[in-house]
Amino acid sequence: MPNRDVHVALGLGCGLLATTGAVAMRRQRAEPHPADPLHDILHVLGGALGGAVGGRLPDLIEPAIHPNHRGPAHSLLAASGAGGIALLDLVREFEDRCRQAAITCRAQRVAAQDAARETHGLRGVVHAVHASALLVLELWLATLAGVPIGLAAGYVSHLLADGLTPKSIPLLGLRI
Repeated sequence: MPNRDVHVALGLGCGLLATTGAVAMRRQRAEPHPADPLHDILHVLGGALGGAVGGRLPDLIEPAIHPNHRGPAHSLLAASGAGGIALLDLVREFEDRCRQAAITCRAQRVAAQDAARETHGLRGVVHAVHASALLVLELWLATLAGVPIGLAAGYVSHLLADGLTPKSIPLLGLRI
């Protein structure tokens, strides 16, 4: 029977694969922002992180305190919902907004770095701190872009792993 470590590892791997596929498909379509290798790597890492969390999520919702703990969060209905979430336009829009915001942060960071180099004293320090904050925000947004797809992939991987056990998973999660 899969334990926490198995679910986390499986979720991480599935999140990594799902976001790698999403990045590759986006690059093929040249959508809508120019390809940035650092942002793509962070996007995939965000997907891996989301996958690890998603791999644990069903057991966080319904803790495994007894053998028959699997309810609605462990059902085929939940699996189809989590898989559907990854296909929604909302997820793509969220990714696009995060990526666009990261690109905007990069442009503003470059301007702040230039201003820091040209300015002396306290004003130069303020520009340097601003540039550093924009760098952190840029990296965070690029990573956050991959989390939703990874989360859904990790969730589905948990349910697939549990479905292969002798107890399996319920269809709807209803106890009658």
